Amino acid sequence: ITVTGTDVNSNSTTEVFDIQAVDTIAPQVVMREDIGYFAVGEAYVLGDIVEPITDNSGSYETTISVDGNAISGDVIFTECGEYELEILATDASGNAGKVTQTVYADLRPELYGIADKTIKLDTDYDVLEGVLAWDNEEGFITDRISVEGTVDTSVEGSTTIVYTIVDQNG
Repeated sequence: ITVTGTDVNSNSTTEVFDIQAVDTIAPQVVMREDIGYFAVGEAYVLGDIVEPITDNSGSYETTISVDGNAISGDVIFTECGEYELEILATDASGNAGKVTQTVYADLRPELYGIADKTIKLDTDYDVLEGVLAWDNEEGFITDRISVEGTVDTSVEGSTTIVYTIVDQNG
């Protein structure tokens, strides 16, 4: 920018200024609300962990760290336990946004006794007979099994039954 000042006697002075716009706003990183528990052995990508990252430059790099150790690729917990999960987003201007949260890795509950079955027409059939649910922290949680679908033994054919079990960690 060039500024020229002139007084009443027509004396003038000109000054040249450089004005540079600088990005000082860090990327916004927000942990997803449903994050807290992870299943051991399953792979999680960045989008599973945080809401979409926003930055005014539109360009940033992310680093995921577990217990202070940067990892590359998917987040996979191999053991049950408590972990410190950190997501860091750094834009081209060096501004950094970070979120840190304590998370827990746990085994998924397991269902037992589910198998393909052949039954006779017009017989009573209980889809939960012989089915059990076990969780490594809670023990038997069979009473929490939910079932989707029904078996009509008066009609010949196949039916799909979907069993779902959710432990205290969701």
